[in-house]
Amino acid sequence: MALHDTTVHAGAVIPHASSGKKDLLEQGMVMLQKLVDNGGSEFIFKCTPATKSTTAANITDGRKVKIQLVDSLGNVHTWFNGTITTAITKSSTGGTVTNVTSLKLVNGEGVINVACAGTWVENDTNTVTASAQTKLGVSLSAQTSVETATA
Repeated sequence: MALHDTTVHAGAVIPHASSGKKDLLEQGMVMLQKLVDNGGSEFIFKCTPATKSTTAANITDGRKVKIQLVDSLGNVHTWFNGTITTAITKSSTGGTVTNVTSLKLVNGEGVINVACAGTWVENDTNTVTASAQTKLGVSLSAQTSVETATA
């Protein structure tokens, strides 16, 4: 890579190479500066849907939960590709769920397929959790998506 000149951004010297590589480096430096300026508030898990009601008879149809790594404005961090820690729990005594302990985010998002079986009754719940963890040196709070069985 031939260096023709450099740019100073957020206190770092970025060599000019191809415009694509330069753009990626500059985006990384902008994100690093946001982390410093905002104390990590630019990294937040978002679970969609946050809540869902399903009849007890239909809860075994399963559901999908999208987990995204977003900034404080809700913009997805599309540059992030990595694995996060997750969990699926239940309150039901007769129903079961298949636990998923990790999820690979691609372009800042991933989907968990929740598989339920057994007998579910009114007010039973299953909860998908993007667990509290540290990514890129930033502590992320846990976020959940809760499905509640209705009559």
